[in-house]
Amino acid sequence: MLLRRPTALSPAWLTAVLLCAGVLGLVGCESAERQAVIEATAYPPDFTLEFFVQSQPWPGETPAPDERPAQHTVTPDRTLRAALGPGVSPKFHPPATATLSPTDMAGLYRLAEQAAAHEATLVPMSGSSHPEVVYRLSITARDQTTDLRTTPDRNPPAKQLLDRLIELRGGR
Repeated sequence: MLLRRPTALSPAWLTAVLLCAGVLGLVGCESAERQAVIEATAYPPDFTLEFFVQSQPWPGETPAPDERPAQHTVTPDRTLRAALGPGVSPKFHPPATATLSPTDMAGLYRLAEQAAAHEATLVPMSGSSHPEVVYRLSITARDQTTDLRTTPDRNPPAKQLLDRLIELRGGR
């Protein structure tokens, strides 16, 4: 008896092949999605940020939220602390205003990295410069601290970082 080899795939065989390919494709998508989630929530465990806004508003003037004297502190336990007004100083420990998600922390970390990288490309600010609004940042990550003194016009990534902090504290 002579056996013939089929030249076309039977419907059952074709269904089995497509089902396996679909399952393998889903596993691949899940891995890509998982990697995207990991990247979206990645930040160093010691990430700490202190962001001071120093300004001298005119008497009777209500400055915009990004020009108001303020102190924002982000700690590794994902707590955002904020204080507003002329009395803020590095010696002050502001009250907690929000608990951040891992995604929020990772986003702040990326913005802080961008601000530090941008500032590194610039000539240091001179001591004689007296802009109306000055940002002072202290960024700690991976056991290293970077201190910056800049302005909103000079360092747009620092302004984006402040805008995000304002948003996370509730926009006040």
